[in-house]
Amino acid sequence: MPRTLQELLLFLRHERRANLNGKSRHLILLFRMAQYFNTRNRCNPLRGLVLIHYRMMSEWIAGCDIPPTTSIGIGFQIFHPSGIAINDLSTIGENVTIRQNTTIGHKFSGGPCPNIGNNVNIGANVCIIGNVSIEGSNVIGAGSVVLHDVFLGQTVVGNPAKPVN
Repeated sequence: MPRTLQELLLFLRHERRANLNGKSRHLILLFRMAQYFNTRNRCNPLRGLVLIHYRMMSEWIAGCDIPPTTSIGIGFQIFHPSGIAINDLSTIGENVTIRQNTTIGHKFSGGPCPNIGNNVNIGANVCIIGNVSIEGSNVIGAGSVVLHDVFLGQTVVGNPAKPVN
């Protein structure tokens, strides 16, 4: 999460190279700006404009629900940003790729949320719910439902998701 203007610019440069899709680039640009203005500059009049613009573009137009308070590391990559829902209590590491129709959140209201490590590749139509820890360098196959921890370097598929060789 960028805390200074220099960090914001670093995140934006890095994520511009990672996201080739125009919609994804625009969404992540707005997401990072909303994060930056949400954590600082509470009295800045731009804060409200950025947050409203981000909400309109992400939720109403793209159908993508990623609150600006969500902790997401640098190198965040989205393919087809429609139908993505991420709970703001979830933690996502660096260089994570997410595809369309993915849900990351809790099983019940107020419950624990997933913790996703670095270099994780998440396929389309994936649900990661509950107190789940996904360590780094993993692949979550399309259509998987992750209910249990995924250890370093594993590829998991299915409902419920199970490791494959």
